[in-house]
Amino acid sequence: MISVLGGGFGLYGHLPALIDLGFPVSTLDRYRTALQARPELSCFIPQVSFVEDEEELVAQANVLVLARRPGDHFPIIQNLVQHRKDIQIVVEKPIAVNSRTAGQLHQMMINAGIRYHVPYLFPHCRWTRAIWHTVASRGCSVRLEWEMDFRNPASSWKYDPGVGGGIVAYYAINFLPVMLKALGPAALCRRVNYVEGRHLSFVSSIGDVEILCRFAFRDEPSFRVVINGAETFRSATPFGEPPVSALPDPRIGVLKCFYRKEVFAQKQDALNHAQLIQMWDALEDYSSLNSAETIDYTVTEHDPKRC
Repeated sequence: MISVLGGGFGLYGHLPALIDLGFPVSTLDRYRTALQARPELSCFIPQVSFVEDEEELVAQANVLVLARRPGDHFPIIQNLVQHRKDIQIVVEKPIAVNSRTAGQLHQMMINAGIRYHVPYLFPHCRWTRAIWHTVASRGCSVRLEWEMDFRNPASSWKYDPGVGGGIVAYYAINFLPVMLKALGPAALCRRVNYVEGRHLSFVSSIGDVEILCRFAFRDEPSFRVVINGAETFRSATPFGEPPVSALPDPRIGVLKCFYRKEVFAQKQDALNHAQLIQMWDALEDYSSLNSAETIDYTVTEHDPKRC
């Protein structure tokens, strides 16, 4: 049984993706009203097993999808490490309120022998195919430019760096798996330019391959990929058009690809989470300067100070 814990993207992203893939899914009975209120989700209710409390939900799970706020993840995972080492976990990003705590969670799960996955979706988007092909030939420049409107209330935790939100942990972290997969663990990051609540840009390079990533808040959403000066993809979001009320979330198809390739495949195409957390940690450190700086870092195979 796959248990989904989380009343946001857990319900309108993970739950329909897993049911579409044919897996049995359970969730909390208190989420039933939220599913009934959304036409695109109410059709899944007959296929969902509902339970009364979290302890029961976790106890019956072979796979637990943990899609709560970042600060909620630590005590839940800590309890699983102590009592349910046979469980597989899918934990939404960011997995913790900051990279240091994420490193602690990572080490706890590794030490306990728990296999976990984080649904970074960018590597499974179609627009990355041109990046993998071009990077393989070496000698290229890639630009990923993501502009997003303020679609959440100003008081949302997603804008608060202190609780796992903010530009670095909630938005720009999505770029890092693309960099890691394209450039490998020896990637260097330079020219970090950051102003919280406005924008972040950074460049990663190795040899003659360079990837520039830029995130900014704007009135109109936009996402584009430029390879060697030529635009290869443009849309309102990295996943196509923005979510529309009463229609399935556009990320569901990409999320299904993540599950097929990283969670349920015989040979998982999984990320190296220790290295990704190191990249996150470095970017977090540099962005705290709150100004344009030129900084180099190398992601190592293992750094006990960070993970």
